[in-house]
Amino acid sequence: MFKPKTQDDDVNITKEQFEKLKAEALIIDVREPEEYQVLQKIPHSINVPYLTLIANPQQFIKDQAMIIVTICNAGHRSTAAAVSLREQGYLKAYVLNHGIYGYYRKH
Repeated sequence: MFKPKTQDDDVNITKEQFEKLKAEALIIDVREPEEYQVLQKIPHSINVPYLTLIANPQQFIKDQAMIIVTICNAGHRSTAAAVSLREQGYLKAYVLNHGIYGYYRKH
């Protein structure tokens, strides 16, 4: 099983780490529906807006032990979502560094 090299309070994962775990992770895009529909998205992600997710995560995440990766445009909302999920007992919640912008950036 994938275990990113992070500090206890660090929820960030790199694009390379994400690539290794995305097949077994629940990928939650926390942008608003309008953003999700018109902007780039990551395949196999589900759209649950930030406020909806943190208000009732058990509606969307059936198992607290599963790996969760939150994403948004640049990583701000998704970082807040991952931290909130961890505070609510979802200890394998992570955020993709730099969000979708970083994921699709050409180096």
